[in-house]
Amino acid sequence: MVGALIPDINKLGILFDFLGMDVWDFVAPFHTPIGSMLSAALLSLLFEERKRIFYLLILGAGTHFALDFLLMHVSGGMLLLFPFSWHGWQLRVIQCDNYYVALIALFVACVIYVILKYYNKKELV
Repeated sequence: MVGALIPDINKLGILFDFLGMDVWDFVAPFHTPIGSMLSAALLSLLFEERKRIFYLLILGAGTHFALDFLLMHVSGGMLLLFPFSWHGWQLRVIQCDNYYVALIALFVACVIYVILKYYNKKELV
């Protein structure tokens, strides 16, 4: 789950906006695959099992990008090929303000959780 938050490090720009500092050009590369990979590499250095942690962080960031890729971005899309291309990519399947998808995903996750909890409890008996 921590890996899925890595691309949103760029949201620190909002905090700096309140302080009157424009850091968007500096933090924008964090929401790219290369920036997230470098961030995951640096974070994994804090742990003993660096390789395993790195792979898990990349998996989380990858799921973030996969879901963001489905969104209809106002800003023009994700910079998937940064720094080689500034072209924004998006599939435009889900609108950013559409909360129905999140509600359906939450419902499905709860159902799966209840089913797994039931079967795990049944195996213990």
